[in-house]
Amino acid sequence: MSEWEHPGLKLALQKKDRIPFVEFSRLALYDPEHGYYRKDRKRVGATQQADFQTNLAVRSVFGPLVVEAIRSLLEEADLGEFTFVEVAAEPETSLLSGEDHPFGSSQVVRLGEEVPELTGPTVLFANEWLDAQPFVRLIFEGGEWKEVFVGQAEDESLCEIFSRPESEDALKLSEVLPEVAPEGYRLDLSVEVDSVLEGYLRSEWKGIFLTLDYGSFWEALVKNLPGGTGRAYFRHQQIANLLAQPGHQDLTCNVCWDRVISVLERNGFQAGGPQRQEAFFMEKASRAIQGIVEGGASPEAASHRARLMQLLNPVHLGAAFQAVWGIR
Repeated sequence: MSEWEHPGLKLALQKKDRIPFVEFSRLALYDPEHGYYRKDRKRVGATQQADFQTNLAVRSVFGPLVVEAIRSLLEEADLGEFTFVEVAAEPETSLLSGEDHPFGSSQVVRLGEEVPELTGPTVLFANEWLDAQPFVRLIFEGGEWKEVFVGQAEDESLCEIFSRPESEDALKLSEVLPEVAPEGYRLDLSVEVDSVLEGYLRSEWKGIFLTLDYGSFWEALVKNLPGGTGRAYFRHQQIANLLAQPGHQDLTCNVCWDRVISVLERNGFQAGGPQRQEAFFMEKASRAIQGIVEGGASPEAASHRARLMQLLNPVHLGAAFQAVWGIR
């Protein structure tokens, strides 16, 4: 078996000569045995074995900023009355693990675990969760939108095939796509984000949902991003070929903020954002930032200030992510 061979995908392509990209991405990311997010391996961090960095790489600073921002958004409510629920934390780590926190209790839900029963005052937090869902790829070709499928070339390598939309997700998107687009224009979008988020919001808990992720508005996705936003990451490198090594590289695309906000409002939340991460923390967590900046001259304090710059500096993570929240 070759290094990048994916048995689940191979079986799917034996049954059909092609599968929609959304099905390919679901197998590549969540196949029970061979999915990227199902493997027991380090994905996040600065080591060469990891694939990408997130805010949680500087958790000792990121955590206090998130807590302070939540306190600000909840208008100084008693956080001791709230349960903090973190969705999609990486294995063996979480935002609050090993740290003192003001919440009454905390809970972690890993990717793929069942949605817990949420009741009472709740803080639902996610860092780069919504971008980790399977997504549809579409391309405007020959005067119409076509769905991107994955098949095998003569040399048995994976290849793209363009055809009229067939998958349920692509057909849903077809109803709202612009009639005309430039030839070759691509759109990458996860329809599943709506239902995944809805699963956590439908029960009648009160409190706040806060997510930090990268995304775009619908207008930008269909007019200003002609190459699409689908991308792959492996060993800290962005990989152009999304089909190259299924199950071994991360696949992701920009979240559509309009759809996320619509889900929040449909479930009775008052939505806020998107706001660039740097601006969000500067506005909502200024006291925590001041405490870090004025933390003294010790090596630990200096380390915290350096990590703070990673979170706020546009060259690092400050402009890469946006904050979106909803309060009910």
